[in-house]
Amino acid sequence: MRQTIRLAPAEGVAPGQTATIKLPKPRLYHAFVLATNIPVAQINEIRIMANAKAMQSFSGEALDVMNQFDGLQAGDGSFIRINLDQSGLKQRIHEELTAVNVGSLNPNTGQIIDNLSLEIDIDAAATTPAITNSYAVQSPVREGGPGAIRSIRRLYAQGLNGRWDFDKLPKGTRSHQWISRIFIKAAAITDLEIERDGRTVWERSAALNDFMLADSERAPQSGWVVVDFSEEGYGENKLDVRTAQDLRLKITSSSAETVEILAEYLGELEV
Repeated sequence: MRQTIRLAPAEGVAPGQTATIKLPKPRLYHAFVLATNIPVAQINEIRIMANAKAMQSFSGEALDVMNQFDGLQAGDGSFIRINLDQSGLKQRIHEELTAVNVGSLNPNTGQIIDNLSLEIDIDAAATTPAITNSYAVQSPVREGGPGAIRSIRRLYAQGLNGRWDFDKLPKGTRSHQWISRIFIKAAAITDLEIERDGRTVWERSAALNDFMLADSERAPQSGWVVVDFSEEGYGENKLDVRTAQDLRLKITSSSAETVEILAEYLGELEV
């Protein structure tokens, strides 16, 4: 049974500081909801920290985009939702695959998430920021260890006018085994191709991509290009990068711009 439980108060909530919410164990966490007056534009980064290492990192703006893309509500100045389950899949088992299982030991590998916390970097310009309450949507811990880990990596590139490549996506490590989705903040991208070991595995114009995502009950967001391998609701659809030697985005842009990339992976806990 799922429960919504109030968490301990956030520590360090102040302009220009990092607020921290420490999460109890053992639990299986599906989502967090923060009651806060901090605008998403003034949340410079949110990090989900597992064993003191960043498992996911994204800005408040990117979180708002990801939520709306999945059909969830935008941050309204009162509440912010951080989903650990992946929304919009056809089977509950696939949605809950990425819930964070804290305090469960894998007896074969020794893997365990022994501690989990949220870190929220608050912009120095924030006026009287407050996180009045924090809540977790949770259920009983599962036996057998952490299970599947959903990692989100935040990367940057200097986009060029015309055709250019980005080859810095992680691949082939324990935590970077399959790519589920890629969120790209860029207003000038017109075409995108993904190439793995010299072969094209995905190719669309930005306009075609938005059309196909909308047909798949996703909500494309202005100023962002999203590659969603699970767009039709099938959680098992992912790009396998376990043995990839070369992985690159081949991008066509109408002008130069700084590009932010959020790559969402499925893998295992790094020991």
